[in-house]
Amino acid sequence: MDHLIPLSLGGHPTDAKNIWPQVLLTKWSARRKDYLEEILHEKVCKGEISLKEAQEQVRTNWIAAYEKYVGPVK
Repeated sequence: MDHLIPLSLGGHPTDAKNIWPQVLLTKWSARRKDYLEEILHEKVCKGEISLKEAQEQVRTNWIAAYEKYVGPVK
């Protein structure tokens, strides 16, 4: 299970609306999402993006956010 909005970006730890299944063995795995969450957390802390923007990017299309902030996956 994974959090839609990560705890590091203010997601609720136990709200059923914030918990969803995510696989580990695909191109777009939970590990890849975790890496994006670290990048977004750093950007929020540095004031490069707002917390609301980071949450929205993860909530609406985390794969597009990964490609925007990390780059394409080979």
